[in-house]
Amino acid sequence: MGLANQRIMANDSCDVVVIGAGVAGLAAAGELVKAGRSVLILEARDRIGGRLWTRQEPDAAAPIELGAEFVHGYVTETFDLLHQVGKAALDTAGAHWSVRDGRLQQRTDDVFERIQKALEDANIKLTSVVSDILGKSGRAVLDALVDGESDPEKLVELTQGRLKAPREVLVLGK
Repeated sequence: MGLANQRIMANDSCDVVVIGAGVAGLAAAGELVKAGRSVLILEARDRIGGRLWTRQEPDAAAPIELGAEFVHGYVTETFDLLHQVGKAALDTAGAHWSVRDGRLQQRTDDVFERIQKALEDANIKLTSVVSDILGKSGRAVLDALVDGESDPEKLVELTQGRLKAPREVLVLGK
């Protein structure tokens, strides 16, 4: 019986209670079940998925995302989970729309362009070194920058694995 189909009655016991049926809660519960534990998932909403909320409207050509809508980079665990449930990520290149002030408006701001511009303004050439600024190495460097780190050598040390260019290229002028 699949994880989603298991029910525990109030008088039953379980090994672990997971609070929240978002991606993290469902993933944790799945790992616990694989490890032989009985799991109870508690979710306050009337649906699972947490911040993910995809609507399949009959007249729409593609699903409509009402919650989290982006998969940044290729994170193996994310795509493994999609594969396990028979789903796929859709490339959403093109126009993006949001409801703002009660009106449907095309989005023209690009948070990733703003991040890249801020990095370049700070003389940090992150996009020349990592393929995805929100991948493991990119996030480590961004987190350190947010925490106030400015030493280029320390930032270079945070990069991991295969990179697009030598770590030394992270700092302009090297």
